[in-house]
Amino acid sequence: MIRIYEKNDAIRFSLERSLPIFLGENAEVIVTNIDQLAEIKEMIEAQKIPTIFYGFDSEISLRQQGNPAVPYFYTKYAAYFQMPSELIKWRIAYDDIVNGRKIENIAVVLASKAGTKKNLIGILLHDIHPGKYGCEKGMETAKKEFGITGTIEEVRAQLEILQNQKISFAKKTMGKKIIPGVFCDMEGTLIVNDSANAEIVRKLEEYAKTRPVTIWTGGELREIYKLLRKNGITKWPLVSKYDFEGCIVETMIDDLEPEKTLALYKIKAKEYVKV
Repeated sequence: MIRIYEKNDAIRFSLERSLPIFLGENAEVIVTNIDQLAEIKEMIEAQKIPTIFYGFDSEISLRQQGNPAVPYFYTKYAAYFQMPSELIKWRIAYDDIVNGRKIENIAVVLASKAGTKKNLIGILLHDIHPGKYGCEKGMETAKKEFGITGTIEEVRAQLEILQNQKISFAKKTMGKKIIPGVFCDMEGTLIVNDSANAEIVRKLEEYAKTRPVTIWTGGELREIYKLLRKNGITKWPLVSKYDFEGCIVETMIDDLEPEKTLALYKIKAKEYVKV
């Protein structure tokens, strides 16, 4: 059964006609506009139903906005497509999910959740003020999402503490556990003198057959993403190294010495590949 969540009648009608052709009439899948996550969140979390999200923004733009749908994109049971998109790609993604070929990227799930929480805290601090419209709803959200209760002043104080926490969300979540996957540095490693390092690209393509691959940087994500696109490297997600301060990752590829990376970002690696 194909369940479609789309408020726009024209888009929904188009999907209702085309998806059975591309996914198969007996496909068990949820297809949803990212704006309607709230309607399906509990269902997909409880049942891990194959889910295809779609929207009109790039994944990295959504992540930087702190969109709450993004953490699901990198789980084993979901995928995201920026519209317009070829529906044959949806079929490939759906087949990968149902056949267990979709590789979960825990690192990007963690980075996305960190962005979502940071964004939500900012919204709550904006809304929670005595007599302000939305204050009561904000207090309810603070309790539901963060377990924070008390007076308006007490709730704001606790939110500000969370906002200023120095421990990264990934470190807080993973502790001393190793974050699985391959983490490749951007500048000086994957991209050298504004051009892709063909040898590193080949290595990452080989790794990606069996392991999650993540590109990371200490630079500004939007500018780095432009450079990746310029070089045709868009198949792997891009995250900030600062989201993983204090963490241990499985494999790191970098042009810096491991001691320098540890000093700059407080990140360790089980396997460190110096290039």
